Amino acid sequence: MTPDYTLQTPGLDIHYLDYGGDKPPLVLLHSLSANSRVFHGLIVNGLQNHFRVIIPDMRGRGNSGNPPAGYSLDQHADDLCLLLDHLVITKTIVAGHSFGGYGAAWFASKYPGRISGVAFLDSAISLNPATPFLVQSSLCRLFKVYDSWETFLGLVRAAPFMNRWDAAMLPFFKEDILVHENGMVTPRSSWINILQAAAHLTSVDAATWRRVFASVRVPVLMLTASEPFMVGQYILTPENVAETIAVVPASSDYEVEGNHFTMLFGNGASQTVNLLRHFRDAAA
Repeated sequence: MTPDYTLQTPGLDIHYLDYGGDKPPLVLLHSLSANSRVFHGLIVNGLQNHFRVIIPDMRGRGNSGNPPAGYSLDQHADDLCLLLDHLVITKTIVAGHSFGGYGAAWFASKYPGRISGVAFLDSAISLNPATPFLVQSSLCRLFKVYDSWETFLGLVRAAPFMNRWDAAMLPFFKEDILVHENGMVTPRSSWINILQAAAHLTSVDAATWRRVFASVRVPVLMLTASEPFMVGQYILTPENVAETIAVVPASSDYEVEGNHFTMLFGNGASQTVNLLRHFRDAAA
């Protein structure tokens, strides 16, 4: 049975995956320009055997609606609260990858009664200052038109951050694009909306982030990539991790195989599933 659902609300349709079951809930929040299928590697490795896994497409991404405004972290938190209300989930673990980690922290700060634990997947209170340069190779796909799916996939596989390939990546990239009747391929997500989300994120100053992270009073799991994203640079440095742990003392941190993207697949995904499974008991 397909896990795809859509919550229709005034002004926004929220698409989400819900793998069901009576296990403890776990919400996964994707990165800035990704979609819900970016976590397919975790599903292939059996995450849904340990949790009721719920993965929304954030507004402006994937199959969710594309409103012209409302891309602040505050609004993203409200969207998630609305989805949890719809699913009658009072409290959950929230795990966020990259941008999704900031969304998880913001949600935990704004709705502390709705959260039992937070997991940061290569996300922290601060990032490598080179991150805006490093992610350009990923974001540039949003501005292009491709003559075929094969061309798009070939360019993705040749991207400088793609240090390994895994078949579980295919659903993510298929969801990332629209294939038109003439075979041409365009991005599914709106680059304008994604840039709005990025602008809101970067407008939050360091002092505010310290307050947000310091307000997280539940168990915290930090998973960091073992390999550089590209050109020898990591998105998350040891200094970023240490700074976060100093602010959020209820943290435990582990390294998983892969870089900022590939850690969600293959051995990195298997390691992540096992660590989340053990974290579930700490957050119970």
